[in-house]
Amino acid sequence: MPDSIQLMNILKDQKDRMMRLISNEKIIKRELPFDINSLTLGAAAIILGPRRCGKSTFSFEILKNIKFGYVNFDDERLNISSENLNDVLEAIYSIEGDVDIILFDEIQEVTGWEKFISRLIDEKKIMITGSNSRLSDRDLANHITGRHINYNLLPFSFTEFLHYFGFNTEKNNVYSTNKKAELINLLNKYIDLGGFPLALKIGRDYLMDLYNDIIERDIIQAYNIKLKSKLKELSRYIINNYSSEISYKKLGNILNISGNSTINNWISYFTDSYIFFVLERFSFKLKESIIAPKKVYIIDNGLININVFDRNIGRLIENTVAVDLLKCKNYSHNNFEINYWKGYNNKEIDFVLHKGMKVLKLINVTFSSSMEDIKEREINSLISGSNEMNCDDLNIVTWDFESIKNYNGKSIKFIPLWKWLMEDIKIFN
Repeated sequence: MPDSIQLMNILKDQKDRMMRLISNEKIIKRELPFDINSLTLGAAAIILGPRRCGKSTFSFEILKNIKFGYVNFDDERLNISSENLNDVLEAIYSIEGDVDIILFDEIQEVTGWEKFISRLIDEKKIMITGSNSRLSDRDLANHITGRHINYNLLPFSFTEFLHYFGFNTEKNNVYSTNKKAELINLLNKYIDLGGFPLALKIGRDYLMDLYNDIIERDIIQAYNIKLKSKLKELSRYIINNYSSEISYKKLGNILNISGNSTINNWISYFTDSYIFFVLERFSFKLKESIIAPKKVYIIDNGLININVFDRNIGRLIENTVAVDLLKCKNYSHNNFEINYWKGYNNKEIDFVLHKGMKVLKLINVTFSSSMEDIKEREINSLISGSNEMNCDDLNIVTWDFESIKNYNGKSIKFIPLWKWLMEDIKIFN
């Protein structure tokens, strides 16, 4: 623990560095909505998300024009325990005065932080950022139940990615012939590189360091995992089988791990650490959804492409759409769920959007650029699913084919991937 003078100097340096960053670096306005007026006493605003997806920058952009206190606990110069958190607070007051708003960056690095925050939120407006499982919904519910509002920030969307590379996303620009070619080139780059901000600046090699950091710090160290090699094998296996069904029992057999509890726990650690997310199969019968295999998607395509050497463009664009739907769900705070569907004769629908038992939208994804390339099973699956789930909002996301066609009295919208990702057409239009 630094002495009081050292602590003040560290905190001054931390805030000065962040202020220089947002002044000198290219900062992209994020799509996650946040109204500073929503900061209030009694409920902490918690910005969650993967490591290095831009949570600190996002928070500073919100607060930069007002007076606030700041501390980043992911700093090797600090050796803070929960008993020292009042000393940190005093150092903030010495620097800033009696501020009303305090931003705690990566506070989960301090074991036992929750009681301190639970006491402080009645006196100050609090923002917290965090990336790993120690800030998961389960732990927050245990320690500050009903006293926090979660915001999930994910890597750059395609539109944010385009803004980073200076592409004008106004419609009259996008639809010109030469700009369309540039747009498709950037879409290919987005599918390969993903949306982690530093990966766009440094390159793909950065992603391997990030991936290893998440595995080691957010999972192995956080949960004191003994079977380290088995856990790493599980991560690689799942990433190599992204956009596919997985069975926890089968995974246990592959890794020679008896019982389902270990695999179940490990999967939850991966999802809490934002490496991937799991979709259940949709069924009107809850038991069928629970026991059916799950489908797994990776939070960013860049993490796929550093682990998988066989580039499957069809699966990559399906993963892209899955992540985009997750962003839409998180950013809009709409109370809808995302599942997949499998019917008789193995007819499948990639994504089912629903509220409770009311199905709102059915989506298939295909790497096709013309009607002739689109497989008949994509259409037949939508028709079959439409009849079974009583839903007429039917969509096929294509590579670059756009149309509306009628089949057996059902209307199907064919939407190019670039348009799907850029326009607000995803959910309830």
